Amino acid sequence: MQEQTKYITDQTIYASCKYGYVFSLSNPIVHLHYREYLDRKGIPKHIGLTDAQRKNFEAEIQFKINKGEIIVRGECGSYVRKKRRKPE
Repeated sequence: MQEQTKYITDQTIYASCKYGYVFSLSNPIVHLHYREYLDRKGIPKHIGLTDAQRKNFEAEIQFKINKGEIIVRGECGSYVRKKRRKPE
């Protein structure tokens, strides 16, 4: 069974934290893959991942992005909000 391509249309996939994580678990698509990863590895949901497991999980997400299973639209990093012109 081929997995359906998932599109992320904003930058909520990327984490901005002091721990060096690349992907944010609060993004619904990343969280879905996280839950599947926990199930596959037999890790209880209330325990979470070790640092090594998190790196492995993030490598899997990056592999899916590189393979085209997850497509992130837009540029990496934060968006710069354009200023609206005042009506003349």
